[in-house]
Order: sequence, then structure tokens, then C-alpha cells
Amino acid sequence: MEVRIEQLEQNRKSEKHQLGEVQGTDVEAEYTCGVSRGRKGTGGRSMPCQGIPEQGFHEELLHEAKDEILLKYKLSHLTERLTKALDYNLVQSELLSLKVLITNYKHFRRIHTLETKDLKSVNVLAGCIELVFMALDILNDIVVDNTTRFGQPSWHTQKEVGVGALNDAWIFRNMIFYMLRKHFQHCEYYLPLVELFHECILTTACGQGMDNKSSQMTVRNFKMKMHKSLTKNKAVYIALYLPIMASMYLAGIKNRQAYEQVKGISMDVGYYMQVHNEFLHSFDNPSDVATIGNDIVVNKCTWLAVQCIVGRASKKQKYKMVELYKELDMNEAYEAFESESIDACDEVTREEYNKIK
Repeated sequence: MEVRIEQLEQNRKSEKHQLGEVQGTDVEAEYTCGVSRGRKGTGGRSMPCQGIPEQGFHEELLHEAKDEILLKYKLSHLTERLTKALDYNLVQSELLSLKVLITNYKHFRRIHTLETKDLKSVNVLAGCIELVFMALDILNDIVVDNTTRFGQPSWHTQKEVGVGALNDAWIFRNMIFYMLRKHFQHCEYYLPLVELFHECILTTACGQGMDNKSSQMTVRNFKMKMHKSLTKNKAVYIALYLPIMASMYLAGIKNRQAYEQVKGISMDVGYYMQVHNEFLHSFDNPSDVATIGNDIVVNKCTWLAVQCIVGRASKKQKYKMVELYKELDMNEAYEAFESESIDACDEVTREEYNKIK
């Protein structure tokens, strides 16, 4: 493992753009809470944190933890199952948490390069956050009978898996705290870090419950206030708030007021990101009926649905729904929302982020 870390460090030093180290480039100017600003006229469709490396070694750390647990508790008969479960559910990882962690850790430390130990700590946290996603996604897919996840069959639909996926999810969930204890129990921020993960797991689970409940409601009950609450609890806590706060603990930030400020910033930026994703479901690739129709047919409380006040739709009505969005100028309405959201986040973020020490 140490050899792997040292090799990554050498690669990082030799590659011009790796870890955002672009000569003559102000990383802080390019990124706001780890989210890159889209160009005007493009619908803001630049991907988050472009320029940050697309590779990490958190997957190796996860398998290392898995092997240690199996050995410690003499569970060799579960080796094949858990290895397959990890590999299957990690395959679609976009490394967003790693990107956000690296960007913000470097910002809070006021550094442009990561030492080997820092790179490992960041990857440990990224692995833990991936486990949060995996555990909650597996559980939610079973609850709502979702048969696909990221374009592939959901884990519980695989042969010889079934409801046994529930146990896999619980193992993944508890692996988080095994890894946190192993790598951070000697740190003064260990307890706050553990509490942070507990908070985000609980909040996200509640958000998923709200999401499932809202799909059973009539659309007349959809309100923007409900959408904001649902979105922040379901998605923002683990997608943005968790990695940013974790990077602050890792960077040694002790100012409690700073944590409150960053929480507000991450909630605002994260809400914009989620609305952006909802918008792309209908407008990014309108020829993909599976993509554009899912939120509509299951009666999701989305930004577009609240804006249009629309109800359920059959498969044949999906295209009509998208046409309705266009007729109602939802594209234009979204661009106005996006511009206002990014301007507001930029104004607050740049001023407040630069004060954090």
C-alpha cells in the first residue's frame, strides 16, 4: 500500500494538471466548494471539479479494510461475496467525494500539493463516503423496488443476492466506522468526524424516506419549500456537506463559526447541483426515454414538477411532458434560476471561504 501511495505521489509531481496544480492557475478562483462554474450559454453543464485527478486509491483501502474484517472475525466464507459486492457497487463511482475533499482540503490548508500522508487520509475519507452512498443506495433500491442503478441492474436483482443485499448494506455501513477508527482514532477530531458521519447517514435516510413518501402524494401538495427540504436531506448532506466538513476537520479548522458558515454555503451550492441534475434528466438527452421519464412516471417531487405543477405520466406521456416543459419555457426558467444561484453562491462563498482559518 505504501508503495502505491509513493507511486501516486511521484505521478502527481510529474503531471502538470494532476491535483489541480496548473502553473499560473488560481485554484480558488476556479472552484467554489469544489464545484466549477458553467459557462454562460452552455446551461452550466461543465462537470464538477474539472482538473482534479480522476484516479484514487480509496478502492484499495476499502478492500484492505474488508480483508482485515474477514480475517479478524474468521469470516473467510464471505470473502467472495463481499469482494463481489464491493466491486459491483464501486464500478460506477465518479470520485466526486474525492474531488471535493482534495479541492477543499488544499484550500483550507493554503497549499498546492499534498504530502503522502495527506493523500492517504483524503482517500480514506473518500472511501468512507463511497460506503455511505453504497449502503444507502442498496437499501433504497430494495425499498422502492428500483431495478437499475447508474445504468446497470441494482445489486439486489443479481442472481443469488436478493434481499441478502440488506446485509451487505449493513456491512458497508459499519465498515465506515471501522475505517475511521483505524485511521483517525489518534486524532483530536476523531469524535467529531464520527458524529459527522452519523449525522449525514441519519439525515440522508430521513431524506430518502421523505422522497419515497412524496411520490405517493398528489402533485397539488408539491411545494418549493418541501422540495428544498427533501433535496437537502436526501442528497446535499452526503454529496457536498459531508466531504467539505470532513476536509475541514482534516485540515485542523477549529473555528466553530466557520463550520456553521460552510454548512450554509454547502447547502446552497448542493441544492443548485441537485436541481441541475434534475434539469439534465429532462433536457440533457431528450432522446433517452428511460432517462427523461423516470422522475415523471414515479411522481418525483422535482424542481421542474413544482414549477409546472404536473402529475403522473405514462410512458407515452413522457415525451409530451418534456414538450410541455419546453412550451412553458422551463429551459429559460432554469437558466435564470442557475444564474441567480451561482451568483449568490459565488458572492457568499468567495468572501466567507477566504476568512476561514
